[in-house]
Amino acid sequence: MQTIPTVNLDSADFNIRRMEDIQKERKPNEKPHRHGFYTLLIPIEGGGEHIIDFHSYPITPPEFHFVSPGQVHQVQIDSSKEVKGFGLFFNAEFLIASGVRQGLFEEIRLFARSFSDKALSEEQVLELLEAARWAASSMNEQPWRFVYGLKGTEAFENIFNSLLPGNQEWAKNAVALIGVFGKPLFDYKNRANRTWEYDLGLAIGNLTAQATAKGISMHQMGGVDLDKLRVNTDAPEELEPYVAIALGNAGDPDQLSDGLKERELAKRTRKPLSEIAFSGQF
Repeated sequence: MQTIPTVNLDSADFNIRRMEDIQKERKPNEKPHRHGFYTLLIPIEGGGEHIIDFHSYPITPPEFHFVSPGQVHQVQIDSSKEVKGFGLFFNAEFLIASGVRQGLFEEIRLFARSFSDKALSEEQVLELLEAARWAASSMNEQPWRFVYGLKGTEAFENIFNSLLPGNQEWAKNAVALIGVFGKPLFDYKNRANRTWEYDLGLAIGNLTAQATAKGISMHQMGGVDLDKLRVNTDAPEELEPYVAIALGNAGDPDQLSDGLKERELAKRTRKPLSEIAFSGQF
């Protein structure tokens, strides 16, 4: 098995360089590698692909790409377009010395309730669903189905009207909604699929990871009138409505009611690992 090399900062805890200078120094056949530090690439001109953890993301300036320590990455520049931009490189020691709490990145929210009015295109939504499509599933059954709607369309209203009032209060600001459905029976002889919900979760995990990589905020909702969601989307009988997802670009929490704002800004917490993981037996 080929070992993936790890590159570390030479000396300083922080470095900033022009992307064009970095490209001049790259080896023609540079292989995927890891960084032992944080990397923030800010391309402002040019094009190509940025492969992170073996997923390819197009370089479409202006934008930024963030890579955490330990992630595998490789930049492939389009030779027909001169790349321009900046690369910022820093390690954990730099963050600490700068007064940045170590838990900062753990508090970056994947599941927002406050959205701006910046629209998402249908292509952006389909890119998230494409990531979900490639999830693993028992017998490759792929027991997931999605209905989506962009704001201003009848499809959006059909999903929105299926939400419970508490979710409608803030989801009205989303720019896209997705209705999530699962298929409890195998196609083969209509046998019960014991893992359909697990498989559905894998697909949503892929979707979530892709949204995060693209800087798209999302919030998953169990507060859905499932009967309404079935009727409003004309779902086939063999499908089970499950949840809904709101998508958008992060907005100002001040637009939320006081109660929702407090929940939005509350510190994220999880049970300690010792409560959920055990060696050999519980």
